[in-house]
Amino acid sequence: MISTEGKLLGINSAIASPTGSYAGYSFTIPVNIVKKIVSDLIKFGTVQRAYLGIEYPKDNLSEEEKKQNGIKDDGGVYVMTVREGGAALAAGIKKGDVITKVNGTPIMNGADLIGQIATYRPGDKITLTYQREGKEYTSTILLKNKTGSTDVVKTSVLDKLGADLDNLGKDDAKELNIKGGVVVKSIGSRGLLSKVRIQEGYVIIKANNKDVNNVDDLRKILETSTGSVKLEGIYPGYEGVYPIIINLNNQ
Repeated sequence: MISTEGKLLGINSAIASPTGSYAGYSFTIPVNIVKKIVSDLIKFGTVQRAYLGIEYPKDNLSEEEKKQNGIKDDGGVYVMTVREGGAALAAGIKKGDVITKVNGTPIMNGADLIGQIATYRPGDKITLTYQREGKEYTSTILLKNKTGSTDVVKTSVLDKLGADLDNLGKDDAKELNIKGGVVVKSIGSRGLLSKVRIQEGYVIIKANNKDVNNVDDLRKILETSTGSVKLEGIYPGYEGVYPIIINLNNQ
């Protein structure tokens, strides 16, 4: 996608066409994000993703929910959960806050928030403006990577799994009566986990008979392993431990 001045605005990634022809609504990756991804790949070998460490509703809040939480009807992202060890928690963000700006740029919805954070790396600082109980606040936040640190993430053995992994929250671990674990939040179509019978929500608690309390534990175990690796996990709400075997040599 280019402007009338011939400047690149973004890279088309998909199109919604009612006729099947090359006409319709296109979905574009903004050029500033493309530049960052290219720079990351050249410099680090993998994309450096920054995380706030929050969860928010997929759908917009109803008018009644906005009224109950004292939210003004001028956009923003409602914070449902603040994750342990995340950047938002360290900056004092709480459940119920409504994020309205990133570095002064208005945030109308979750897509706006993701788009803004995607232009930064772990270790970058941003200012976050949010509403709390009818008042507006601004905090400086040090963005982190998914493991909760600001370290540069290099190509990892975890990439072979082809899944979105996250640390199990303390409250969830307590409810499941375990010390910790790694939640498989989504599974791609090409990684090792796509070749075994597990579903999203699977919580990895052991790898090769060693305890897995977080993503870093899993990474360290896999880095020192070759060939077949036995993972053991559970599904919240179901009894029993479900073992699976992955082969690190397959890809």
